[in-house]
Amino acid sequence: MEKETASSNHVRDELPEFHFSGYVLDIGGRKLLDPDGVSQVVSSRAFDTLHFLLQHGGETLSKSDIMQAVWGRSVVEDNNLNQAIFSLQKIFGDSRNNNHFIKTIPGRGYCFIAPVNVTWVKPMTAKSASRIAVSGFHAPTWIRKSLPSLVLMLLFVAMLLGIYMTEKVGPGDSPGLGSESRVMVPESLSPEAAVARDGSDQERIRNSVAVLPFNFLDQGGDNALFALGLHDEIISQLSNIRSLKVIARNSILTLVEQDMSGDEIARLLKVENLLSGTILHTGENARISLQMHDAVTGISLWSQSYEIHQQDLNEMFAVQSSIAGDVARALETEIQEPELLSATPTQSFEAYRFNMAARMAHYQQDFAKEWELARQAIALDADYYDALATFASVNATLASFPLPGMDSQDHVAYALEAVNRMIELAPEKSRGYALKSIVLGTVRDWDGVSQMLETVRELNAPLGDLNYIALVLMCLGDFDTAIDIYRANLVTEPLNLYGRGFLMAALELAGRHEEARTEYMLGEELNPDWWGDAVNVFMALGRDEPLEDISDIFGMSAELKSLLMNIDKVEQVRNALERYRHTDNKISAEALYYAALAAKTGDQEAALELFQDALTDA
Repeated sequence: MEKETASSNHVRDELPEFHFSGYVLDIGGRKLLDPDGVSQVVSSRAFDTLHFLLQHGGETLSKSDIMQAVWGRSVVEDNNLNQAIFSLQKIFGDSRNNNHFIKTIPGRGYCFIAPVNVTWVKPMTAKSASRIAVSGFHAPTWIRKSLPSLVLMLLFVAMLLGIYMTEKVGPGDSPGLGSESRVMVPESLSPEAAVARDGSDQERIRNSVAVLPFNFLDQGGDNALFALGLHDEIISQLSNIRSLKVIARNSILTLVEQDMSGDEIARLLKVENLLSGTILHTGENARISLQMHDAVTGISLWSQSYEIHQQDLNEMFAVQSSIAGDVARALETEIQEPELLSATPTQSFEAYRFNMAARMAHYQQDFAKEWELARQAIALDADYYDALATFASVNATLASFPLPGMDSQDHVAYALEAVNRMIELAPEKSRGYALKSIVLGTVRDWDGVSQMLETVRELNAPLGDLNYIALVLMCLGDFDTAIDIYRANLVTEPLNLYGRGFLMAALELAGRHEEARTEYMLGEELNPDWWGDAVNVFMALGRDEPLEDISDIFGMSAELKSLLMNIDKVEQVRNALERYRHTDNKISAEALYYAALAAKTGDQEAALELFQDALTDA
């Protein structure tokens, strides 16, 4: 076996790949590929355990040696190593009496017994990854030699890793993720502004509907959860009908919290129709009374009552599907049969309740609570598609700021396991592939990302369903498609600050600078403390324009803020950069700003080094 320790024979930036019995352990990509080239779900500790075993192939390693190498000084139980070994043996098909890879040596430790070869490869860089051409999506050449492109490249690969996705924009509490902020309706979006501009009301979105939160006539925790869950489910069901434009839940709740009437909400969001309703609970039954009226004329279009036995999931989902169909038919819109729910997604009422509560936690951005609730839903029903999607999504988010006792690779492994099961259960749905592209992007598996995007394209999913992959497309250089996706989503969620910020950035990268500026100013009106301020710093650096709103950026150190405010003091900036380059334990988001500053001063070597630090930390 060629030992990895022979690294002195290789150039400094090459990394080893371990080959054994058709398997490949890719150190740079942190992937374990099986003989068919399929990436296996491996936790971070199991990956490091396998790496250490392969480095010492044929040697018997004690438990203490392995734990020291993998866990370092962390105080952990032997069971952690046992779990890592067990998960690896399960992948390889090893058993107690049939060992081909990892052999347990009683009383001594473990030994990797399969023959191992090592090759040395250059890791894929952010620059080379951006050159991948995704079949079916137009990917223009965007890595230019100019300063603006370098600065913006740093921004967007970092945003793919979720570096900035830590600011709160919705109702509820999210300890540790940033202060709560309230989205206010800007004057430029108000109905009065539209009348002032052209003397008439705003043009309404054709076949659009806003579903107001349902009033529940008897108070109680379970009843409130039922009402919120039903509201969310009906919006989800209606959104499946392509001919309808359904306003997203967050935008509705944001305006309801500001005590706006239904008619005011309809005018602001430019919708043609309003759906409202009440829920009356009597024992285990619920009576749902719905009404829909034309938001312009006030004419009643449709009303209907439904009875639901709250413990009968088949009946509950059938009624939700029926409501969606009745609303669409009342609006005389075209319905394709597959767009309506045809089967009960789970037979476990408790799993349904856990997933419903997880989605509520998601809207509150309480990701720790969402993770635990979704995990419990899957424990009750391992094939519950919606719960798998919830769990995959929250783990993709938490890969950027892991839960206590876990790391990024643990969350990625959980997310991959969930999306792979989603694809197995429903290969005809685009959601699983789109979510998987996001997860693979966090570990820089660009080939895998390309495969997922190609599959999504072949499924011909509507733009409104592709919000998961818009950011990935931006990182691959397809700004035009990303812009189309973000614009399509802002039709139904106009108060979405995340989406507006990414649209602003996509426009900038596409060279549509004035449109980008317009989106930034609109975001400022929605919330002066929004995350677009951070994006604007990179845009201004790239354009060589004065920086603004530095003090509003959340989570930035006072020293870095001072540096950005005095960016014209070149010598001071260079000295600060030199000090920071020798700082241990850099924070990814902060390193990214310093990388942009280095590029601004013309020190491309320092910029790339700091950019790598940002990626390594993330």
